[in-house]
Amino acid sequence: MYCFDSAARQSRGRSARGLLGVTLAMLVLAPQASQAGSGEPAPFDRPQQAVVSPGVDAGHAHLPEVSSLATLVEMAWARSPQARQLEGAAREAQTQAEAAGAWFPAAPTVSLGQRSGSRPGQRPLREQEVAVQAPLWPLGQRSASQRSAELAQAYAGAAVVAHRLALTRQVRERVADLALADVRVRQARAHLADLEVLEADVKQRVRAGDQAESDALLVRQDVLLAQTEVRQAQLDQMEAEHAFHVLVGEARPPSDVSSERLESMLPPINEAELSLSVDEIRQRLSQHPAMLAAQAAAEQQAVRQDLLRRGASAPWELGLQHRRDQEADVNRITPSWGISVMIPLAADPDRRQAAVAAQTAADVAQAEARRLADQLETEWLEAQQGVRHQQAMLDHMQAASAAAQTRAHWIRKAYALGEMSLTERLRAELSWQQAASRVMQQRAWLAKARARLSYAQGAQ
Repeated sequence: MYCFDSAARQSRGRSARGLLGVTLAMLVLAPQASQAGSGEPAPFDRPQQAVVSPGVDAGHAHLPEVSSLATLVEMAWARSPQARQLEGAAREAQTQAEAAGAWFPAAPTVSLGQRSGSRPGQRPLREQEVAVQAPLWPLGQRSASQRSAELAQAYAGAAVVAHRLALTRQVRERVADLALADVRVRQARAHLADLEVLEADVKQRVRAGDQAESDALLVRQDVLLAQTEVRQAQLDQMEAEHAFHVLVGEARPPSDVSSERLESMLPPINEAELSLSVDEIRQRLSQHPAMLAAQAAAEQQAVRQDLLRRGASAPWELGLQHRRDQEADVNRITPSWGISVMIPLAADPDRRQAAVAAQTAADVAQAEARRLADQLETEWLEAQQGVRHQQAMLDHMQAASAAAQTRAHWIRKAYALGEMSLTERLRAELSWQQAASRVMQQRAWLAKARARLSYAQGAQ
């Protein structure tokens, strides 16, 4: 199996050595006074223009492009096996509510019978009998069943909302991963394009006898390493697109995952929400969809345990019989009515086993609810700090990028006047490119942090 992370680390190491090679190659270049005098821009004058937009994966080029968050979440919901399970649980809860509102805990039965014959020395007889047997609700069991059905419906509804919230978070994270992969591809292609321009210039100088053949070989080595970087970045991008398609299915990610696109997929966050106390966080977490689902599940299991404890024995059954005797030779009919009650004398072993299982399920549901409360609280606090730090890092990156751009502009002017070496200009332009790329990467990391905080807050 190919290891993307290991290859990415190797490519970053080769990138560092490649940049050193570019610097060494540029050290031997003479300042291009004629080019500066003619007003033509140098290869590194505008690093953003060297960026080539990433291509679309050929295997998914025929799919429609979807950029709406709501549409992507609906597509992920349609593909989720857990969503099908939750929808089935909702239907089961509705059926349970209907059964809890019935007159009897189980279906009544009707029996029909007829006998005919005669005894020695007696007239022939013909007997007909109709009997109805109906189970009875134990005391308090019907109300407990209705309460259990209500909690089952509440759990099903809350679980659906919680799963949609989790899918929303996953979609946002997948889009942010696509943005990160897109930035890496753009950066790698821009670096390769600049090296190819440099290689062409070095080859021209080698043919003119101004530089040695070893300089061309050194630049060629860096070009090959840069091509490897581009391929590795494309593999990482394909991996991010694959994860996106596994989640949402037949859809193509947005072709331009910009910072504005990421912002549009996230709910707004103000400073007050990043400064909530622990007590305020706990109060708001009590209304989190996942917490509501866990609480409803724990309460439902407790009611179910009490329900099975009350009904450890089989239910009583009330019977009503009607019998009609008819003597064949005299055509005389004698009707009679009867009533009966069937009372079980011992507990049903299956029901006792179900009661023990319900006790275990109730204990597990309560433990899961407590653990989920701690987990959501920890995730909220960590997400708060994560957003704060990522936002601060973005501010620093933007300031550093602006400073690098200004410095590159000044050094470009000084180089044109012959007051700065080519080495300094190369370093300044490379620093500007890297700073601009880090800003775009940091925006994607901030989007992932905000997606995590939105999930912890229960916000769609």
